[in-house]
Amino acid sequence: MAKFDFSRLKKTLKESAEDAKIAAEKAKKSVKENMPDSIKKVAQSETAIAISDKLNKAVEKGKSTLSETNERLKKTREDTKNALKEAKENKLKNLVSSETSLKIIYYLIISDGQINDDEKEQFNAIGQSMIDHFENVQSDITSKGDEILSHASEKAYSDLVYEAVILDLEHDHIESPEQSIKARQLLWNLIVVSYSDGLHSDTEQRIIEAIMRKWDISDSVLQEMLEAMETLLAIQGEKKRFSKSQRPYAEVQIQVKELENREAIIMQSIHQLIADE
Repeated sequence: MAKFDFSRLKKTLKESAEDAKIAAEKAKKSVKENMPDSIKKVAQSETAIAISDKLNKAVEKGKSTLSETNERLKKTREDTKNALKEAKENKLKNLVSSETSLKIIYYLIISDGQINDDEKEQFNAIGQSMIDHFENVQSDITSKGDEILSHASEKAYSDLVYEAVILDLEHDHIESPEQSIKARQLLWNLIVVSYSDGLHSDTEQRIIEAIMRKWDISDSVLQEMLEAMETLLAIQGEKKRFSKSQRPYAEVQIQVKELENREAIIMQSIHQLIADE
């Protein structure tokens, strides 16, 4: 039996397929060429409409995507702005401006209706430690207090001092943390000034309570500061007593050094108490 030539059959089938493809293309071209103009226009119009619809949908989708993106960007900007504002407020919420702090301290000094040279010197020292070129703003800080002091003989003097404190606290404005101190630092400064003359008036107590209310400072913090202040005063008294002692110098120095170490420990605890705010 003769061997069947499969390769020839394969070639024949391939040629037939190609011929069929060519014939189909010719038929398609012929139909298109012989198609009436009216049908051509309809087909072209339908194609144009389909393309236009696709373009419109693409444009609308693009607009929607752009709008959504803009909304997300807007929300992100707002969230960032709010976060920065909140962070700034949190950073400043326990602070009081240096100028307002000094005004409050001055009100406390004059709360007993007078101010002596030692108190003026003490206030100036505090002011210079808190504000550069304090002498340039000193009169602005003390002017209101001096005006109130001129009414010291009046029955309502205590209320005038207290109202000035409340008003300045309400209108306090902090430009930056560098121009402010912590509320607990102000409280400690007030306690130091209050104890310096050995007199404690009701007005001083009202001022201290106003500070505690505004910044929600607990009674335990106040008590710790008061105990520290009393201990420091006791240590200072001991140091004076030793300085006047007839004991040998070396022995006195040992005792004084020990007292100074105790002072340092107490002040360190106060600084930590203020920093923990």
